[in-house]
Amino acid sequence: MNSSDWDTFSSIDQLDKSLTDFLSDRYTNSIHSSLGCTPRERYMRDYDRIRHVPTEELDVHFLHRKECRVTNAATLRLLGTEYETPQQFIGSKVKIRYLPTDLSRLFIYSDDGKLLHTIHAVKKVENSKIKRLAVDYTGGGF
Repeated sequence: MNSSDWDTFSSIDQLDKSLTDFLSDRYTNSIHSSLGCTPRERYMRDYDRIRHVPTEELDVHFLHRKECRVTNAATLRLLGTEYETPQQFIGSKVKIRYLPTDLSRLFIYSDDGKLLHTIHAVKKVENSKIKRLAVDYTGGGF
């Protein structure tokens, strides 16, 4: 690939195909002097030793982190989207983690790294249709 003429690629797809061809045809199937075999043969020799980690478990280690303040309405805002939080966090800063590829849910973590809550985006239309009890502000109950 080092000797490739980069001006011959007119799209990222062409570059991707060229790299894939190089890796499958020349690199992984050629004997390497340091290995004494092809990289593919070396990989297959120890395949049973490889520990495959489930995607869900792996995702946890790549979550982005941010600290956000929870509003008086028990919401927080991340990247232009509002998320509902439990009321216990009103007025405080919370440590959130999230996958930038899946903003449908965020995770609130404690200071010591324990998952406290999973939160979701506010559904404004559904939220507006919830029947609520009327509040009497005349002061008769004190």
